Amino acid sequence: NDNITFYAQISTDNGSNYKTSDYRTAGLYVEHNGSATNDSTLSSQSYIMTATNVANQATHTLNGHIWLMNPSNSATFPQAYAEIGHYAEDNYSRRMIQHGVWSGGATAFNNIKFAPSASVFNEGKFVLYGVKNS
Repeated sequence: NDNITFYAQISTDNGSNYKTSDYRTAGLYVEHNGSATNDSTLSSQSYIMTATNVANQATHTLNGHIWLMNPSNSATFPQAYAEIGHYAEDNYSRRMIQHGVWSGGATAFNNIKFAPSASVFNEGKFVLYGVKNS
């Protein structure tokens, strides 16, 4: 589908269920013409990370980096930091820089889901890099 949101949610039970509330986010969203929007949520969000107005044409790509901070440390709150650029549904470039935290309690998370808000991915590639805790 066109004009969808690319999002991420976390799980604490190996992907059987995903947290659908209690996220807090702060982001900077930059449009092709240099206009920018700062956005933050103090109330519950459904996602730890979002990129909006993603298009469905083959030439409209989405790419970037997402960092997960201490996801397996139950003494901290799970956090994600993302920098994503994409060619949006209105034929313009957009950039999103966002920080998200699950504020439902200090807990470890062991799974993350990336998904479109409607339909499915036709193709794509995710590469996972990690740093092992010793």
